[in-house]
Amino acid sequence: MLFTHLLPAHFSTDQLCGHVAVVIDILRASSTITTALANGAETVIPCEKVEQAFQLREQLTSTQTILGGERGGVLIDGFDYGNSPGDYSAEHVAGKTVLFTTTNGTRAIHRCRESNSVLIGSFLNLSAITETLSQCREPIDLVCAGTDGAITLEDCLYAAAVAKRLIAHHQLQDQDYDDTTRLCLALYDQLVSADKKDVPSQILAAFEKSQGGRNLLQLGMQADLSLCAQLDTLDVVANWDRETNRIIALPYGS
Repeated sequence: MLFTHLLPAHFSTDQLCGHVAVVIDILRASSTITTALANGAETVIPCEKVEQAFQLREQLTSTQTILGGERGGVLIDGFDYGNSPGDYSAEHVAGKTVLFTTTNGTRAIHRCRESNSVLIGSFLNLSAITETLSQCREPIDLVCAGTDGAITLEDCLYAAAVAKRLIAHHQLQDQDYDDTTRLCLALYDQLVSADKKDVPSQILAAFEKSQGGRNLLQLGMQADLSLCAQLDTLDVVANWDRETNRIIALPYGS
């Protein structure tokens, strides 16, 4: 069974017991986490609060650590990098631990703490995520992070993109997904035409219309929209271990 949650507040944590969750914060936390791990970061530790990230840096004296994240879309004072995927190049993150906190995405991750496993989804690794999900026997929950408690277009589009692939390639039937997933699929079909080859440009156009996208444009972050709209550029699956509070890269398709 496939469920979509448009906001983390739309479910109780125990609803996800025995399920596999995919956390979706397309603009930009899930895209940034995936990029960091693909570029060789040893792990990403999602922190719900800024103070937690600073405290962990003091505790992890034996490791190379980076502080990354944002509040209100901008770099946090005292942090090394913000929430732009382009900042997390191999030169910056290879072999290092990223202590990461964002306004919405990292909180959504912790909301899924009762799940059997938690994956981090982005358009950058869409195929890797869907191939991994196709091997799951547990119910799947697509968890949209939203923005400050509001539903976001870009997260809904990604949820639909995952659902479309699972339906097309893994024979999901109508009874296998919920009405929220159907709503996302209808939205996707309005904004992204399967007849056009350049799907990333259509996704980018949708980002530019969304509130989250407009917020980034106002901050001069057009490049981030373009990066996050890229499709299947990374062969990595980010998996959060709730026991250690660490996100690590799994081999493709595992």
